[in-house]
Amino acid sequence: MPANPVKQTLPIIYISLIMGISMFAGFALFVRRDDPWGQAELLGYLGLAFAFVTIVLHLIVPSFVSATSIKQLDREAFLALSADQQDEQLSVIFQTSKIVAGALLEGGAFFNLIAFLTEGGSINLLMAGVLLLNLILGFPTPNRIDHWLEDQKNLMQMRRS
Repeated sequence: MPANPVKQTLPIIYISLIMGISMFAGFALFVRRDDPWGQAELLGYLGLAFAFVTIVLHLIVPSFVSATSIKQLDREAFLALSADQQDEQLSVIFQTSKIVAGALLEGGAFFNLIAFLTEGGSINLLMAGVLLLNLILGFPTPNRIDHWLEDQKNLMQMRRS
């Protein structure tokens, strides 16, 4: 069985997202080292609102992207493919949905880090950490990818009957 490229590229993408947030957080803390803790103001409150929206959206939008993409597959043609070909088609869908989820969380984290950098609101730094933690908890391990692929293939089989 050939190696699934998504199992190699998607973790690299996620590591890049995680490192980008972490490095910018370090930069923001360094810049604000003399006056680290302030009170959140307008930008800070907007950042918090944006973070809550991105947390909800990162749970909804990727599932919608996956479901829409899978519905567009021709079921009979898909089921006639070899297991490797099925994995290849589904892996692209999984990768797309995970990138969307990661990008949503990253956007919320960066917004809150910018709010922390400009206003010093510790709540924004905390929220960026929460978003980073969500990103880390959703890390696409090979096992998670395999389970998702198997679940989708089983659903396709059930829809056939």
